[in-house]
Amino acid sequence: VSDMRSVASAAEAIERDSGRLAVLVNNAGIGFVRQPPSQLDTALLHEVFETNFFGAFEAAKAFLPLLRRSEAARIVNVSSTLGSITHLADPHWHAHQRLYTPYSISKAALNAFTALLSAELIDTTIKVNAVEPGYTPTDMTAQKGVQGVEEAARVVVRYATLNAEGPTGGYFEGRGRIAW
Repeated sequence: VSDMRSVASAAEAIERDSGRLAVLVNNAGIGFVRQPPSQLDTALLHEVFETNFFGAFEAAKAFLPLLRRSEAARIVNVSSTLGSITHLADPHWHAHQRLYTPYSISKAALNAFTALLSAELIDTTIKVNAVEPGYTPTDMTAQKGVQGVEEAARVVVRYATLNAEGPTGGYFEGRGRIAW
């Protein structure tokens, strides 16, 4: 509840200061723990969903009126290939049995929300996409990764600054489209 109040307060502050918002980047990720689905603690799943899914959902709802006032607003939901059902179901995928279950389920839900919100906004100038920034050294990954933060940020910035002909309703990484 306090987080939703923070989101509402932020929306009110932007409303007062500028009356509109051009870009919303939903970048939240917790629950990067390996746990088989059959052993997943429900309380942990709720906690991860609160941050990874409901946080983005509430932010999009709160800021959508401000985004509608911009000429070409963008919503970028930061996801992960660990949220790609296509990848998760592929026994040949390198992370098939890593089982980051709470994180993966929450990011798959975020991906579905991305697709549905883009469908709702298809007749507007607002573009909504999910992006996979890549395996990057952060606190969540225990400082492990294959690229720097600057490289990871490039894909987010690319979809936050799309021109009018750019895609909407997609799932992308640095090299292009990813399977949902």
